[in-house]
Amino acid sequence: MTGPMKTIGELLHEYDRARAYTEALCRDLTLRWWFGDPTRTRAPSVGTWATRHT
Repeated sequence: MTGPMKTIGELLHEYDRARAYTEALCRDLTLRWWFGDPTRTRAPSVGTWATRHT
């Protein structure tokens, strides 16, 4: 937050960046849930292998 007043372009840019970040985060979480997160203790073996061999 640089100042109280922002232009429409700045707001749209920030919204776009936040939306892209959120989409990437959701995609990452979905992939981790689907293929297995190596940090999880009970990750499926096939998923763990896929995560470590990409």
